Amino acid sequence: MIITESIEYGDEYGQYEGLLVYPDNAEGKLPCVLVAPTVWGRTSMEESSAIKLAEMGYVAMIVDLYGKGFDASTEAAAFGKMAEYNADRQFLLNRMQLIYKTASQLPQVDDTKIAGIGFCFGGKCLLDLARSGQDFAGAVSFHGVFDAPDFNTDQKITTPILLLHGWDDPLATPEDVLRLTQELTHKGANWELDAYGHTGHAFMKPEAKRYKEGYFYHAEVADRAWNRMADFLKIVLS
Repeated sequence: MIITESIEYGDEYGQYEGLLVYPDNAEGKLPCVLVAPTVWGRTSMEESSAIKLAEMGYVAMIVDLYGKGFDASTEAAAFGKMAEYNADRQFLLNRMQLIYKTASQLPQVDDTKIAGIGFCFGGKCLLDLARSGQDFAGAVSFHGVFDAPDFNTDQKITTPILLLHGWDDPLATPEDVLRLTQELTHKGANWELDAYGHTGHAFMKPEAKRYKEGYFYHAEVADRAWNRMADFLKIVLS
């Protein structure tokens, strides 16, 4: 049986409501996987991912970046909020650091075994947390956004990183991939890249069908990428 419950945390800017998903038969503390959503916030994709992670024996925490009660279901709201964070990456990092601290203090969680997976904007969030020098077990980016912030330019990265990337992603061009891998190499990161041909942005999201724009679901790649992530987590959270 899987337990699902809300988790609240806050700072001077407001309250946030994440979702915890974990197995009810666990003995002792478990490894934790943060689930950082796309620009649209928590959707069925993140929820189904968290359930799968709990079935694998992890505590999954779907994070709330925007604030309790914020409705990200419209393009204006979701992209407006993301634009605010993109304009202030330190603010975004502060939010991710709050989330990490919250997860590390949960009674179900082994605070020495925290990793994260992120989709699109969520991938950027986890990369920024790793760029800050936060030492956690691993970060996985699914069709993430790769542009670097203008701070922590020489901070060493100690977190292992796995990039799962659609080669035809219009939000992360081959030039963007090269810049990121050069950055990660410069900062001493242990990084891996799986790039999928004929695959665009949002390849994990079943609702994505904007083919001409390069945003589309790819079921075969989604399965391969998920299995790749599962193998990575098994190693870094062992």
